[in-house]
Amino acid sequence: MSTVTDMGSLTQKERTLLQCCEEAYGLCRKLHMLSEDMKEEVGRGGAVATILKLLKRKAEYAVRLREKIRQFSSLMEGCRTQERTLFSEHLDRMRWELAKAIRDAEEEWHLWSRKGSRAGRGHL
Repeated sequence: MSTVTDMGSLTQKERTLLQCCEEAYGLCRKLHMLSEDMKEEVGRGGAVATILKLLKRKAEYAVRLREKIRQFSSLMEGCRTQERTLFSEHLDRMRWELAKAIRDAEEEWHLWSRKGSRAGRGHL
């Protein structure tokens, strides 16, 4: 993470928290990219199989992000107050990203299903 300049001065727990945080943010980026793919596919009136494939991938990433959040939260339980303060903002951000990914997937599905219905493909 860009806020840490000297990794050597970190404790093992802090390094583990940073690694977990980086992995979680990587999953967030993948979820954002999938949202963009979904928007493009919905705009094109994408096929059922393509939409379902994208939704499945989003669900898989969301589950992995939820597990990272649990891991991160568990790691934070034994932290000193200073560490908890430093990392709690990241935990809040991860939770927000997960909730956003779920909301986005629901909106994308509803948009596509309405569009699909108008195009004669109907609902699944």
